[in-house]
Amino acid sequence: MPKILDRFHPYLILGSVYLAANILLRCVDFFLLAPLFNAPVNIPDFFRCLLNDLIWCGCVFLACLPVFSLLHSRFAKASVIVPSVISGTLFLLQIVLVVYAFFSGKPLDKEIFMRPFSEIYTTVNSYGNILLFPVAGILLAWLFSWITNRLASKRSRSLRIIVQSCGAILLLSVFMISYPYRLYGRNTQNNRFIINRALYFIYEDIHYNQSQDMKVDPDPLKLKQFAAEFPEWHIKDTLFPYMRYDTTPDRLSPFFSLQKEKPDIVIIICESLGRGISGDGAWSGSFTPFLDSLANHSLYWENCVSTAMRSFGILPALLGSLPNGNTGFQFGNMPAHESLVSMLKRNGYTTNMFYAGYYEFDNVKAFMERQGIDYFAPYYEEYKASGFREEYANGWGYADGLMFRKSLDWLSSEGSSPRLDIYVTLSAHNDLDIPGNEKYTDAARTINSSLDQAHRRNNNLLLGFLSSFVYTDDALRQFFNNYRNLPGYENTIFIITGDHYIPNFGIPCRLSLYHIPLIVWSPLLKEPRKFKSLVSVTDVTPSLWSMLSAGYDLKKSGFVSWITEGLDTAVNFRSTKKLLLMQDNRDSREFIYNNYFFSYDSVYTITDKLRLEPASSDIKEFVDDKYRLFSSVGSYVYNMNRLMPDN
Repeated sequence: MPKILDRFHPYLILGSVYLAANILLRCVDFFLLAPLFNAPVNIPDFFRCLLNDLIWCGCVFLACLPVFSLLHSRFAKASVIVPSVISGTLFLLQIVLVVYAFFSGKPLDKEIFMRPFSEIYTTVNSYGNILLFPVAGILLAWLFSWITNRLASKRSRSLRIIVQSCGAILLLSVFMISYPYRLYGRNTQNNRFIINRALYFIYEDIHYNQSQDMKVDPDPLKLKQFAAEFPEWHIKDTLFPYMRYDTTPDRLSPFFSLQKEKPDIVIIICESLGRGISGDGAWSGSFTPFLDSLANHSLYWENCVSTAMRSFGILPALLGSLPNGNTGFQFGNMPAHESLVSMLKRNGYTTNMFYAGYYEFDNVKAFMERQGIDYFAPYYEEYKASGFREEYANGWGYADGLMFRKSLDWLSSEGSSPRLDIYVTLSAHNDLDIPGNEKYTDAARTINSSLDQAHRRNNNLLLGFLSSFVYTDDALRQFFNNYRNLPGYENTIFIITGDHYIPNFGIPCRLSLYHIPLIVWSPLLKEPRKFKSLVSVTDVTPSLWSMLSAGYDLKKSGFVSWITEGLDTAVNFRSTKKLLLMQDNRDSREFIYNNYFFSYDSVYTITDKLRLEPASSDIKEFVDDKYRLFSSVGSYVYNMNRLMPDN
């Protein structure tokens, strides 16, 4: 036995070093990073973290053991170097996963398998040179090998006892492999910080590959049950569950003094703009002073939700009131549909899209081409042609201020009314290279200094990120000031919202990840008004179209297939929506049903400010049944092309 232990002594040292490195990384992750997301930091949870990491290290230790055994007898040096390379690579993976979780606010999962390599490259490279990763891997492999050889040369009895004990613990930990997997199906806030990120990543890979065969069940009974959920729609053909005559009430006209000529429409979608950092009552403090001021002179919905946790969901939802489908509406064979773009285009509007990023990202171009958009601003192509050397830009494209200025220059010479202009910002992807970085960081610091101590502490390490929102807000201020010089300004309706929120600044509950502002401002407004009712971005097109149809002689298709019925203008809080929500990993396991929120098999009651309270146990089965009904019908509609007939 002693001879066997002597033979495996270098490998036991390597396993112990790898375990120690993972424990150190966990301490940084748990005690320094997790508090930034308002995650509870306590000793019981920390030991649960260590147990998860121990199991991961045990799996790596066991997997590399045959490699060491095969090489040791003939290639003693290689028997340490090869496992060190594997360990260094896997530890680099752990670091990358921790960094990803820090910037995105969530662990990496099967989302990576749903994106083309070009999108992954763009995202990763925006945070730094991607070529640094192999260099870091080589350095880590060398470091593990060097430490192992240095310790192996020491003749220390205490060292032997320590590494042998670590080896025994690592081997025994493998038998607890089922423990971490119990956490993965429960997407609670705490579990995002307790899981081992590498094990979770592998679990999601396996789960993704097992769930690729999607079966669609056009159950007539379910289709009838679904139709019964919306009796006011008077659905004639249950094979097309969302298609009906347009009976959307015109709730917006009373707030506007519409002119004889059709108004121009400007839609501005702000990257990552959520209620946590914008508007009255923002739980992390508001870093958008201009938008806050504008909201006081607008129609403002305090409790608006997006339909997805990522940017891919916003264009179909906002412009077409469309479902998310399997992995996002525009990823796959898009069912026949109409949108605000196609309907306004049919009625004499010219349609333009202003975006400084890569149009292929999130299949933006494919979706907008399907709508028949007239003009794509070629800003990314210009940026690329310049060798990516534009001063006012970052890894994603032109900064928001430059995009707005260029768009106004183009509209002043090429724009014609009536017009639909769609803007998508991108500077708030991160704080890299925003123009006037120091100016906006100082502004963010000033805002932060006015908050209470807890918020100041949580925001301090993210001031750079927060400054990107201050920058975009200021770019919007300049845009609105300059837009006044364009012809038709007095007959323009502006709609401003976010695409989703991010948990980086902390969230009160799961529903907060979808909580975004919705602002409608126009010189045509009679008076400002604030609404507390829960609405969704899917309500915007139905309500806007209803107002335009009532005020002007528009060509209509006769039928609509919107998934919601328009904006609720109740001034007090209420929730009447029935809406599937998609997570960033393309699961659709969260659902709003009236005043209930279903989230990964848990059910909550939605209260004012979109806070959640545990629902009574007797309601869980009822809401669970509704979730399954809407999921089944949603899958059927998307995969069987049953939004509306092709003709």
